[in-house]
Amino acid sequence: MVVVRGVNVYPSAVEEIVRSVGGVAEYRVEINQADTLTEMSVEVEPEAADDENLAKRLAIAFQENLSLRLIQGFYPTQVKTRKGMEKAEPEMSLSLPD
Repeated sequence: MVVVRGVNVYPSAVEEIVRSVGGVAEYRVEINQADTLTEMSVEVEPEAADDENLAKRLAIAFQENLSLRLIQGFYPTQVKTRKGMEKAEPEMSLSLPD
């Protein structure tokens, strides 16, 4: 469990939200410490390259289920390697207003 902006976030809750939205082949969560705040970003590999609403659906699901705004956006992964994953340039990004 990690506290992100005052919200207890469990890995199982993140998995449930991502899988419930559908359209996600793989995903990765990154937790970053910015000053005194902990921030979370979700990188996704969409099942379909033309799923234009995936980022918006995920952001809404995270806000409804965890009361958490993901301000860093969503990025598809490009290449999976044995040593890790190389990031693609952002194809989808979303920042919800307060």
